[in-house]
Amino acid sequence: MTLKRAVYSLNFVVMCFYVEKRSASFRLVHSGAALHGHVMDTFATNSNTVCSLYCARDLNCKSYNYDKEEGNCELNDGLSAKNAQGLVPSENVDYYEKLDLYYPRL
Repeated sequence: MTLKRAVYSLNFVVMCFYVEKRSASFRLVHSGAALHGHVMDTFATNSNTVCSLYCARDLNCKSYNYDKEEGNCELNDGLSAKNAQGLVPSENVDYYEKLDLYYPRL
């Protein structure tokens, strides 16, 4: 299945739009840290944008860790606000959380 998408990045907010009526926006919560104990899937990716698309596509994904050096994307089923002890310093990793926004299909 081919997804038509437009991806925008502005002030550390990544926005993903899908034809399937799903959309998601992400904000950078912490640079240099990763949420541990909530990883539900891992992908090798070539960009943060691709990682955000994987998370937007998964309804159970609430956040993700992206390792800029290794290109590793970890989808999480939890948030740092509810699991502050799970946020662990990790060099080269950015932690993003999905924002609760809805963009209706045009």
